[in-house]
Parts: sequence; structure tokens; C-alpha cells
Amino acid sequence: MFNLSQKKAFVCDLDGTLFMGPNPIKPAVDFVIRNTKSARFKYFYLTNNTSKCPAEYMKKIAGAEIPVVPEQILTPLITLEAYIRERGYKSVFLLATDKVKAHLEARLADCGVKFEFDPEKNELIALTYDKELTYEKLRRACALWNGRNVPPSPMCPVRPKNQTPIDFVATHPDNCCPSERGPIPDIGGMMRFLEIT
Repeated sequence: MFNLSQKKAFVCDLDGTLFMGPNPIKPAVDFVIRNTKSARFKYFYLTNNTSKCPAEYMKKIAGAEIPVVPEQILTPLITLEAYIRERGYKSVFLLATDKVKAHLEARLADCGVKFEFDPEKNELIALTYDKELTYEKLRRACALWNGRNVPPSPMCPVRPKNQTPIDFVATHPDNCCPSERGPIPDIGGMMRFLEIT
């Protein structure tokens, strides 16, 4: 049984729980504001939506009059950054919005990571919820994967000099994202496009 008096912290989902698209969900936001002011609970804000960087979410949360600091934002971009660091990747082909790319470039500047398409040097294909996705980005991701991980064939005769297999990671597998006008396509469809190509 849910007992509020025994709780010390809340991890609040953002999309579809505190917000629907750009709009705050008033009862949920009012609860957070009321209990934040009383310092009754600790709050963390969770999203698997990697179309925005943490600074954008901070602005959105603050815009609903909820006090927030960077340490309260939980996003798969944190995990992606750790993944790149732990494996020591220096060349990543990133499918992401410009703001997310800039965020990761800044976070990983100390490691010398380059986020550019380079078939000879790329070590990882990283797929985020890229709302600026283009056919060219998808084409390049497929060419990297097929050129490095699939045996030569009439369908894929051109091989790069670097024959080392390339890694692939996606930040989450959701098929749809809640919005104020109903579900919209999420990263799941992008993953399937790459899987069947």
C-alpha cells in the first residue's frame, strides 16, 4: 500500500507525467511545487527523451515554477556519456539534434571525442531521439554498419580501409513519445529502419 509518510524522495517522469508536450500537468506540478517548498521530499526529474539536453529540461521545469538544479535531471545522455568514456571511444557518429550534439561535445571535450562522420575512424554509431533526423544521417549510419560489420557482398561491395567492426548503441527503444496531440514517432522506428537495412 502506498504510504506517503514513508517516502523520502520522488523520481518524477517528465513526458506524460509532469508535462504533456510543452504544457505542465497542473495537479502533478502543484504537488511537486507544494512539497518542494516544504522540503518534505527530495525530487529528481527523469526522462528517456534524448531529443533535448539537460539544460533544456531545466528551463522547462523552471518555467513551471519548480526549483531545479542540474543534479536533479536524469537522462540517458548521462549513460551515453559514461558509455563513451568507459570504452575510450574517440570517434563517434552521432545521430542527434544540434543542441544534444553540442551538449555531448562539451561534456566529452576533456576526452578529445570527435562527433563527425568518418568511415575510416568512427568506432561507435550512437542513436538518440533525433528530431532533426534526415535521410542522409540514416544513410551514413547504414553505410557505416554494413561497411564494417557485414561480410562483403554484391549489395555492399565497397569496403573502408578500417575493417574493425563498429559498435552501435541507442539511448532507448520507445516506439512513441506522448505529446499534447497524441503519440508521435520515437526512436523505436529509427532503430527498426536501421535493423532492416
